Amino acid sequence: MDAPPFVLNTRLAELHGTWLQLSCCKGTTYLPVRLLAGAAPPHARLRDVLPRLRCKDCHDRPRPRWH
Repeated sequence: MDAPPFVLNTRLAELHGTWLQLSCCKGTTYLPVRLLAGAAPPHARLRDVLPRLRCKDCHDRPRPRWH
């Protein structure tokens, strides 16, 4: 099964099985979207939860990774 296109308007439930690559003070980590979906309302979109992500050590937002 192909992953849906990565867009901010996509509901978390539609991104089940995908991972976010996040970088912060401790380096790079990978977060399964299903964990975000489990803690968010069923209608939550990626754009709704990304601003709330914070590093547990430095409390900053993860830095974007551009390829």
